[in-house]
Amino acid sequence: NSFDIDLNKSDSSIPRIIHQTWKSINLSTYPINNSHDEWIKYYPDYKIRLWTDKDIDELISKKEYKYLYDIYKGYPYSIQRADLSRLIILHNQGGIYADLDVFPCSRQIENLRLSNASFIVPRSVSGSSLINHFLVAQKSSPIIDFILHEIGPLKFCRRI
Repeated sequence: NSFDIDLNKSDSSIPRIIHQTWKSINLSTYPINNSHDEWIKYYPDYKIRLWTDKDIDELISKKEYKYLYDIYKGYPYSIQRADLSRLIILHNQGGIYADLDVFPCSRQIENLRLSNASFIVPRSVSGSSLINHFLVAQKSSPIIDFILHEIGPLKFCRRI
């Protein structure tokens, strides 16, 4: 079936990069224990990228995402900007996104990376919704591309 994974396969359209975001490079301001150093420790063969608010502003200012800039800046809640920024980052570079409070628990991420999926998003424990604290995507994923073009202002939703 289409979800079978060839564990002998060494290539993937999902790059070995783990993205995380925070206001600044100063992680001591993060309110709880953060996972950034754990990702570096357990995934030495991956690039671990911490995106700051400034980095994200620069990315969204680029021509490719300019149409989203006013929407992004117009969101009344910072969580809306965070939700949109992780999608833009994955669309732009591909890889894995993990919130700073998501800790690595095994090397099984490589199986996700090799799955041939364009975009992987987990379900909530109840199964009634999708959650975005951990995402896996190809660069220019057509699913994320669709979401970015359909997102609109969403001023009535606290979460995207």
